Amino acid sequence: MSFPSNLAVVICHGSYHSPAPYLPLVDAFKARGVDAYCPQLPTADLTKLNVGDISKPDFDREPPSGGYPQGEEDTEAVLGVLKPLIQDQGKKVLIIGHSAGGWVATQAAQPE
Repeated sequence: MSFPSNLAVVICHGSYHSPAPYLPLVDAFKARGVDAYCPQLPTADLTKLNVGDISKPDFDREPPSGGYPQGEEDTEAVLGVLKPLIQDQGKKVLIIGHSAGGWVATQAAQPE
């Protein structure tokens, strides 16, 4: 199957997920010549949630000193991928949202 060269895919993972489960899909798109991305959303980034050792997270700890990341930060992370694709490279972008990633995808897709 052939895809247009100006196509890109951005996947927005759900809450409490990371990009890791989506990497085989990202790689499959790339193998077919489609730019594909799945950025880490700050609200699900254990390094920003004050959980201690991220390999054995402790979710009973106090909130981070600056507070937990909010949905707007997730949107900004996705826009950081979208804007160069659209504005600089002229790509047509398909945004895929899983679970709460659908909210992020919807927010990021709003016209400016």
